[in-house]
Amino acid sequence: AKILHERALLIRENNYGKDNVIVAFTVDHLGRCYRALGEPEQAKILHERAFFVKEKHFGKEHSEIAINLGFLGNAHRDLGDLEKAKELHEKALIIKETFYGKGHVGLVSAIDELGEDYRCLGNIKKAKELHELSLKIKEEYFDKNNIEVGLTLDQLGKVIDDVNLSKSIHERALRIKRLYYEENHQNMSDTYMNIGNTYVKLGDYAKGIVFLEKALKVREKYYSIDNLTLIEILISLSNLYIVKNDVNNAQKHLERALKIRQQYFGVEHKLTKEIEQIIANLIKIESRNGN
Repeated sequence: AKILHERALLIRENNYGKDNVIVAFTVDHLGRCYRALGEPEQAKILHERAFFVKEKHFGKEHSEIAINLGFLGNAHRDLGDLEKAKELHEKALIIKETFYGKGHVGLVSAIDELGEDYRCLGNIKKAKELHELSLKIKEEYFDKNNIEVGLTLDQLGKVIDDVNLSKSIHERALRIKRLYYEENHQNMSDTYMNIGNTYVKLGDYAKGIVFLEKALKVREKYYSIDNLTLIEILISLSNLYIVKNDVNNAQKHLERALKIRQQYFGVEHKLTKEIEQIIANLIKIESRNGN
């Protein structure tokens, strides 16, 4: 897809010029490809370029601007700038509410993205409130087995305190996704990871490993073995091994995650330092245990 969008961009730039709104839509498509490939910095650059062109063409309050703000917010979240992501997604939601009205299905992507921002920032109560609102709207507009319902269930399950209920929600998401995707499709990996994490919380480490390893295998199939999108699964696996008191395996997965973050963000980035600190803590624990 990236190669095709790059070819389309060159053709449209030649036909319309770099600052044409038709070109901006292609730039956004290319930005989404880069984000999907785990390259958020390049995605941010492209979405910023598209944003300025669209803003000149549509004005500041158009629904197309809200869509672009959503893309930019996602890139900032991937880069670890959670407050900026929340700010952009809040702006997108305000514009969409003005354009569509409250309770409209056109709001759900902005609501879910904002919910994810709040989850990452640690405000689980607010995240749950937003994902429940999104699910309510989607279930009014779509069939109960629509893929859009499945996507929100995946996000909602991550902010439910009751682990058994969380597992049930993720399993429902998995049943829906299986109606649309093959078992090894890239869009299945999130659900495998989420179910794996719930099994770990329930103390069923064997099943946890099965689902987390399956999630990792799917992402490795679609991306490279050192792609940014692997990190959350590697961290989940390390958490599992920490709970099992298997420091060696935990450290192995964290070191792989660290290498990826160093490659994408550099050695001084806060996300890189975050993993370094976890590894340092593990080494201290291992040292105290005499290993």
